[in-house]
Formats: sequence, structure tokens, C-alpha cells
Amino acid sequence: MDLDDVFDRTLDIAHTIFGEGAVFLASTGLMFAAGVLLYDCGRWLLTGNWETVTLFPLVAEFLSYETVSWLLQPESWIGLAKLIRGWLHISASISLTVASIAVLVVGVGIAGAIVNFRLSLDDNRSE
Repeated sequence: MDLDDVFDRTLDIAHTIFGEGAVFLASTGLMFAAGVLLYDCGRWLLTGNWETVTLFPLVAEFLSYETVSWLLQPESWIGLAKLIRGWLHISASISLTVASIAVLVVGVGIAGAIVNFRLSLDDNRSE
């Protein structure tokens, strides 16, 4: 196995990880977002009040006490704390949808760059 074959195999692996991996993660995130939205709709049909599921309670379970208290009452980096707190307090279905689309765009963009790079290498090798 020569160096070109190893390089080609590495590009194949990177393309698989970024292309198919991004599609898988984005699809999973969108399915969770749809599930949360259906749950929100079911609760609305049951109670008549729209009470959306947010990410803050879930994320707060995994953060340290200091980080949660900084998010709730920041003394420094106040704008960043507001941005994070705002993102965590919007609907989980919206958060998951936006994050999934971002993962998909970045992953497919990287995979496309890998394909372009590989095609340019193949053109250079054939010359």
C-alpha cells in the first residue's frame, strides 16, 4: 500500500465521518425536535396552555453550581450569559432544529470540500 492509497483512504474516512455523520446527527436532532413539538402539542391539547419544554432544566443538571449561578446572576461576561440563557430558555424543538441544521450545513460543507479536494488531486494525478 503506497502513500497515495493511504491518503485516499483517509479522505474516504473523513468524507464518511463529516458527510454521513452530519446527516445522521442532524436527522436524529430533527427527530427529537419533532418529538418535543408533538409533546408540547399534546400538553396543549390536554391543558389548553402552551407550556414548552426548554433545555435549561436539562442542561442545568449537568453544569456545576458555579456555572448555573453565573448564568442566573452574572458578574462578568454579562452579554454571553444572556445569550446562553436566552438560547436555553427558548423551545427545545426550536433549539434542536437550529442546531441540527447547523450541524448539517457544516458537515456537508466539509464533506463537499473533501470531495472537491479529492477531485483536484485526481485531476493532478491524471496529468
